[in-house]
Amino acid sequence: MKAYRTIIQTTLFTLLSVGCASILGIEDADLAEGADAGASGSSGNGGSSGNGGSGGGGNAQTPCEQYCDTVMNNCTAEFGVYTSEEVCLSLCETMPEGDPDNPKGDTVACRLDQAEKAAITQEPGDHCPVAGLGGADVCGENCPAFCRAMLQFCPDEYDSDEACLEDCASLDDLGGFNLAQDSGATVQCRIWHVGAATQATLPHCAHSAGADPCIAE
Repeated sequence: MKAYRTIIQTTLFTLLSVGCASILGIEDADLAEGADAGASGSSGNGGSSGNGGSGGGGNAQTPCEQYCDTVMNNCTAEFGVYTSEEVCLSLCETMPEGDPDNPKGDTVACRLDQAEKAAITQEPGDHCPVAGLGGADVCGENCPAFCRAMLQFCPDEYDSDEACLEDCASLDDLGGFNLAQDSGATVQCRIWHVGAATQATLPHCAHSAGADPCIAE
């Protein structure tokens, strides 16, 4: 009788163990699947947020891109100050960025403000000449802006910024600037050709340093 009870107990214990193992196996599998799903969901959400953040940042324009888009749209034909957006972007890199909330002085911010006003006021003749590289004594001075560009794009033409400024001071300064001013012994001719030199140093670096056509006619 005792041996019979022992056999029954052993059988029950075995059945209970198998049952518990089966239950635990199901629960473990459910937990693993839940963890995988959670990880996958977290990864997907994180990827979505990351892409969104990256996309948002990628759409933001730099100050030079904003400036050049604006000046190329608002200052055209006889009021044009850059032959192309590529020229504008290259020359913009020589300008201090400035404060968009206080757009004054020899800065990108000041020139952008003037380019915007050209459209707002419908008076491009007043604002576009100031929006160009030289700044026309409103957004900087013509000779310092010209010489900064010369030292960057045509470094072999002058020994120093002082030498460039001295040469520039001997030229006629017509004040503002437009794309028709591509000849003559003027600051404006030099500005025109240093802009062209950003895309082709030959022959424009020589022109911007005083070779024909930037000589007295």
